[in-house]
Amino acid sequence: MKPQVICLPGSVAPAANRYAPLRASVGADAELHLKELELYRGDEPPSDYSIEMELAAVDELALSLGLDRFHLAGYSAGGMMSLAYAGTRPDRLLSLAMFEPARVPGELTPAERDFYEGLNRSLGGLTGPDLMSAFIHEQVKPGAQLPPPPPPNPECARDPPASPPCFVSLSRIASTASG
Repeated sequence: MKPQVICLPGSVAPAANRYAPLRASVGADAELHLKELELYRGDEPPSDYSIEMELAAVDELALSLGLDRFHLAGYSAGGMMSLAYAGTRPDRLLSLAMFEPARVPGELTPAERDFYEGLNRSLGGLTGPDLMSAFIHEQVKPGAQLPPPPPPNPECARDPPASPPCFVSLSRIASTASG
């Protein structure tokens, strides 16, 4: 059997877009199972949204694929969920790969708390390109010269009205998780 890999995206690009380069590189050598975050099941995050909701959805996908053990890859928010999965269900994983994980769930240091509170304030009320511009600029050194953004690709962006509540939901669950 080919290696079975469940891939979790971040909060901006859908899994198909995020993992297209990996899929092209891997080709037929592995089966990549792309799993969107539960955060995006509707126009707004579920009122009971939690890390456990994301982890249970990975379990459900693995079960539907007949996988007792599998490789797990996560990017950004998907990296955060992958790390939580590995910490709570290590016996299910053959390996874990994360790139640019959004956060490590758990208690924040005062500096981290200040950063995330400021980020949430900066993003509040923004949508679409304004949201992404603020999100990127808040995370680089003041005065850094960034290249212009690429032209919009409607297949890469999530539904902009959902984005600010989703960032807030991700931040809330990450800071209240017990580990």
